[in-house]
Amino acid sequence: MKVLRPQIVDGRIVVREGGLRPPETGSALCSFHGLVGNRHGLLMGGPSGNACALTFAHAPCRMEMEDDVPAWDRCRHYNTPARKPEVDAVIDHCVVVTTGPGSSEFPAADWFASVMGRPYRPAN
Repeated sequence: MKVLRPQIVDGRIVVREGGLRPPETGSALCSFHGLVGNRHGLLMGGPSGNACALTFAHAPCRMEMEDDVPAWDRCRHYNTPARKPEVDAVIDHCVVVTTGPGSSEFPAADWFASVMGRPYRPAN
């Protein structure tokens, strides 16, 4: 997937084409892990923290707190039928902003697909 990345070079804004970088190898297999969500539509952070963006607070992943490895497909806290409308809203309306060198911004749906290796919802 190609994305445009604005950068400041010599005091000027330069837009370069790049690709979506998946999380580092060995990180949790959950696109919400390591991100902190806010009510303004941003999921910020990167794959190095233990936060869960779906808490919309600086709160750790509940799977990790239960000494389990974070994995979206096994998450019984947010990957449930009762919470599907909330997660759908995050996927449809939020943006992931990675932090650190080379920070980038991606639609949450693209980030999910990159981390999980599949789209959030299968095509109908």
